[in-house]
Amino acid sequence: MAVQDDSWTGRDKFHHFWVSGVISGGAAAILKDQDVDDADQLPIAVGVALSFGVAKETYDIHARGGWSWKDLAWDIVGALTGFAVVEALD
Repeated sequence: MAVQDDSWTGRDKFHHFWVSGVISGGAAAILKDQDVDDADQLPIAVGVALSFGVAKETYDIHARGGWSWKDLAWDIVGALTGFAVVEALD
């Protein structure tokens, strides 16, 4: 498995951050609406978002020949931010 050599601040990093934040925030809002225990909301919401990020990187292995740990790092930051925004608004 090749690892992509890319910048920490490339244009795609904003997309990883934004999409992961929206997915995590949406999942958090649904979990709150369904009265899921507070302690379970963070790992579920972030896990849902990161599953999409890992799927995207898996696709990139086949389509682009490499995996980006930097993309996943931005996915994590975005997912945590999206969750935090929903928490702050609740």
